[in-house]
Amino acid sequence: MTVFEELALLDLLSLLLYGLVALFALGFWLWAFGARFLGWPSPREAVREHDAALERDAE
Repeated sequence: MTVFEELALLDLLSLLLYGLVALFALGFWLWAFGARFLGWPSPREAVREHDAALERDAE
């Protein structure tokens, strides 16, 4: 593998990592917007509601 091929692989890996970070950031901002303006529950609230529903069903 030549130096240029190694650099190309590094560039490709960097783009992939930056893409993943951008995807997570986009997800966060979509959730933040939805929670603020659309009334979406936070993940913690959703888990609590789910657990409460399971407890009600068990009784």
